[in-house]
Amino acid sequence: MYVVIFKPDGTMYPTSAFGYFNDVPVEHCGHMNAYCFVLNEKKERLIRVYHHNRDVLPYICISILRTGGDTSDWNEDENGYGCVSYLTKEKLAEYAEKGTPPDIMRRFKEYDALNPYRENQPVETNEDIENFKYVSNELYDGCIKDFEEIEDGVKFWIDGLWGYKIEIMFTGDVSYNIENHDPKFYDPTWNNGITMFFRDGYIYMIDDADINTEDFTNHDWFKAKHMSYRIIPIAQGE
Repeated sequence: MYVVIFKPDGTMYPTSAFGYFNDVPVEHCGHMNAYCFVLNEKKERLIRVYHHNRDVLPYICISILRTGGDTSDWNEDENGYGCVSYLTKEKLAEYAEKGTPPDIMRRFKEYDALNPYRENQPVETNEDIENFKYVSNELYDGCIKDFEEIEDGVKFWIDGLWGYKIEIMFTGDVSYNIENHDPKFYDPTWNNGITMFFRDGYIYMIDDADINTEDFTNHDWFKAKHMSYRIIPIAQGE
């Protein structure tokens, strides 16, 4: 699993996760107490990082954001918690506390070297769409900010995403409607999920997860030849 770690100073780094666990029943706290075992920023040791920033109550800022990676070789429970098949939670906790054997660390680094993360991520395939929806939490509670028409397209921020924001850019024969969420005049919040798809060489993004893709004129939407996005961390307290 590939992730980015948000640091309290508003910076971040991409890395790899090898286990994702929650020692508290999910029905009691959602994912607030979940944690990952990841490589640290220098990629020199394994550390435990909690999913939510435990220094910011009521845990509204996340510390970990999954950006991709296949977990088909993980042993996972019905809630999606688990780890790589060649280790256990107990072993990962031991390695994070006492150090990782050289052969296991070498295996971690080999996997991490394949991390496809890019600061500016294009959306070119259906897999890219699913990654964007996951990374952005389908823009839940997101607000359009600083909407700007640029050469051959538009650029804007989606803010309010629980500790980070996303810069989105649509280019190439762009058309759009944001009358329902115009940041200058109306409530800019997107909170009904999103629908995204490719059609006839264009990518579409619409402000509802449950729509008729043939008739969405009553919704806010974007259509363009190209789409890209960039994850921006927010410093603690902003």
